[in-house]
Formats: sequence, structure tokens, C-alpha cells
Amino acid sequence: MSDVAPIAEPDRALLEATPRRHPDLAWRNWDGEVVILAPAGHDPSAPVLLRDGAEHDLNPVGSRIFELADGTRTLLKIAQQLVDEFEVDQATAEADACAFVAELVQKRLLLLDPAPTGTTLPHDPTPRNTPP
Repeated sequence: MSDVAPIAEPDRALLEATPRRHPDLAWRNWDGEVVILAPAGHDPSAPVLLRDGAEHDLNPVGSRIFELADGTRTLLKIAQQLVDEFEVDQATAEADACAFVAELVQKRLLLLDPAPTGTTLPHDPTPRNTPP
């Protein structure tokens, strides 16, 4: 019997969504690792001591996901790109990308554009600009 926890099945609805970086953020890639600066008041749900802005340092894989989250590709396409660039299989890339993007959506660092009708996505409190 293995001590390794099984990889969670990725959320198919989330894989079909298109993540994009929140426009209020400043970020930069330094030697393959992204540093994100969130402005004061960016996340009103954060504890009071953390509402004055925050720095988020991402590892190389998280950095690549953040860079690819430019609103032009689905999370499934991002996971496929991770398979091409890192030593990871498709199932692991999908599960890890879903978990990471859901966390960044919760922290308001990424936004999710809707997946096809009838799917459920993690809560994104930011309104989208939609044509009338």
C-alpha cells in the first residue's frame, strides 16, 4: 500500500474556463519566477493586517501558469503546455493547474472567464465587462 495520496480528479468545468490575470496587479518574471504585487485594498476579505497590499512569490511551475493565464487559452490548454515544458503527465498537470488556479482566484490574483453554459466555476467576485 502506498503512502502517497491520490491526485484529485481535475474539475472539468474549471479546465474549460479561461483564466486571466487581475488587471489591478503588478507583476514581473525574474529568472523564471514571478513576483506579484497586489495593491492595498485589493482583497477586502483578507485579514485586516494583510489589506495593505501583498507580495506573492511563485515557483517556476506556478509562474508559468500565471504567465500563460492571459485570457487567450483555457486551463486545459495551459495544462497541456505544462506537459510540453515540464516533466509531468497530463493528469497531474490538469489536477495541479486546477488547484493552483482555484487558489489564485480565491486570492483575486486571477479571474475566470466563463466556461461553456452549464458549468460551475470557483467563485470569482469581480464583475466582468460584457457587451450589452
